[in-house]
Amino acid sequence: MFFRLHFFVLLLMISPPIFSQMSFLALSDIHFGVNNPAQDGKDTGPILLKQAMTKMRDLAHAVDFILFLGDIPTHSLFNDPQKPIYLRWIFHELMINDTDKNPLFYIPGNNDSLGGNYQPFLTKNQSPLTYAKGWDGACAFCHGLLIDHSRMFTHGYYISYVAPQTKEIILIVLNATEFTIKPFLPFSIFKSHQQDEAAANQLQWLEQQLKKHHAQQLLIAMHEPPGLNYQGHSIWYPRYTKQFQSLLNSYHKNYQEITLIFSHTHMEELRALYLSDRNTIYGLSVPGISRAHHNFPGMKIVYLNKELSVSNFTTYYTSQSRTWGTQSYQAMGAVDAIFPQCTHENLVRCLSGMNTQQICDAYAKGAFYGVKNPKVSNYSCLGTVNINSPQSSVLR
Repeated sequence: MFFRLHFFVLLLMISPPIFSQMSFLALSDIHFGVNNPAQDGKDTGPILLKQAMTKMRDLAHAVDFILFLGDIPTHSLFNDPQKPIYLRWIFHELMINDTDKNPLFYIPGNNDSLGGNYQPFLTKNQSPLTYAKGWDGACAFCHGLLIDHSRMFTHGYYISYVAPQTKEIILIVLNATEFTIKPFLPFSIFKSHQQDEAAANQLQWLEQQLKKHHAQQLLIAMHEPPGLNYQGHSIWYPRYTKQFQSLLNSYHKNYQEITLIFSHTHMEELRALYLSDRNTIYGLSVPGISRAHHNFPGMKIVYLNKELSVSNFTTYYTSQSRTWGTQSYQAMGAVDAIFPQCTHENLVRCLSGMNTQQICDAYAKGAFYGVKNPKVSNYSCLGTVNINSPQSSVLR
């Protein structure tokens, strides 16, 4: 009886005020290293990892599936020889803390390749999945859900249903590192012509999937998002962003709603991609567990309503170095939400009633960009929210 009461109280604590039909938990950018201290400006060490995995385990009881958006090993100037150890460690931690055995999906990050940062997914016949022991490739507890995993082991991208009870939610996982502009790397093995070929093949595969399938909700998950970083530089090569947008222009009508899920920046962000028919696809970021960018560690639950549109999200974070309590905020529908004025039945309708300045003002007012850390500047919001401008939405 005590266990049932305790579990009921937990559900009340993490339930949004807006009715949800399904939900998923998303976390990213652990950047684990065994010697990292538990303090601001540092990657994840054993103390923060234990806190994060305990929080993940608690939140996972109330969701239908889980997304982990990559970047497992700690940041390192050169390729860390302990990377295989960290990969195996984190894949194991994610799996054992998914105690309800919800479908658990891995999205590759730019730090995860055995060849180094921003390098090909498969290097010398090894990939991050080599160390995902007990997983079915890039997913765990996903028997019968994968739709096309022909490129999963070699390039890290695939398409899947997210839960056995519905085929109206489809997940497309991209390996966005193949689209991303690489910083200067002293021992890069990912040559320009190889990246061009890999990106072209992935975009061709993506077109096949978008054209072939239909669903109420299409989740497109990636580590690096299209658009600009906080310094005003393109994250993807612009030609790949244009091709990606063109594909969504052509095939978005196969889906009632398309939602982009991304990470990489470690921050609480929102991005908008404008289509030629005046529809807008929104991207939701997943904050980092690592505090390397001075953000507070965070993870989020995204809620879908009975039409399987995104109805809300709740971000759970900690401002403490050695504990992870009950701190959280919602996208809308609460006094302390990012958009407290919104009482709409889904997030898209809320956002469509605001312009870029209003969205950024809302993020700045509550220090949401840095996941509630007031020390993090919000100056990049105006430059990063729009992936493209409405005027450039007609591409063909």
